[in-house]
Amino acid sequence: QDNRLRTCILDEACLTIEAQLAITLSQCPGLQRMVLVGDPKQLPPHMKSRLARHVYYDRSLFQRLLDCGHFRHGMLQEQY
Repeated sequence: QDNRLRTCILDEACLTIEAQLAITLSQCPGLQRMVLVGDPKQLPPHMKSRLARHVYYDRSLFQRLLDCGHFRHGMLQEQY
């Protein structure tokens, strides 16, 4: 039986920096789809290092994908 993860759903994706996500992805060789859930208008990832912030290391993959425009996304009209 093939137990490899095919789909990964990451909640609060706007708080996850790219390096953190890369670690997870490296452990999922069969991954075919990733769903990023988050609100880019809420808090960004927390980064103490000024140097890291200067080179945009504090930006989430979610935000980077939104900025480049090659990302299907939608916003909720209602929240319960």
